[in-house]
Amino acid sequence: MVAEDQTPTGRFTTAAEVKPILNATRGNWIAVREYDGQDLVYVTHLWSWRCGLAAMAIAVNDAPMQNWPMPPVTRRCLRPMRFWMMIRSRI
Repeated sequence: MVAEDQTPTGRFTTAAEVKPILNATRGNWIAVREYDGQDLVYVTHLWSWRCGLAAMAIAVNDAPMQNWPMPPVTRRCLRPMRFWMMIRSRI
């Protein structure tokens, strides 16, 4: 990965701007719930701040870290957005 310009823009599109928010909301990064016999892992909070993230990797229990795809950043991503998408994963 190549380092990007970290000049604050006020739009929360840089890692420098997003990092304090993610540190303060660490308990909300993921949510897990059981549905129809499967455990669902929700990462919508992280996706909401994806403009300042380069990648996302998650490990469940003792499994190795896995890179999870993030939605593409678009021009609409000039502010935090809510995504009601989910990634299903067996835990």
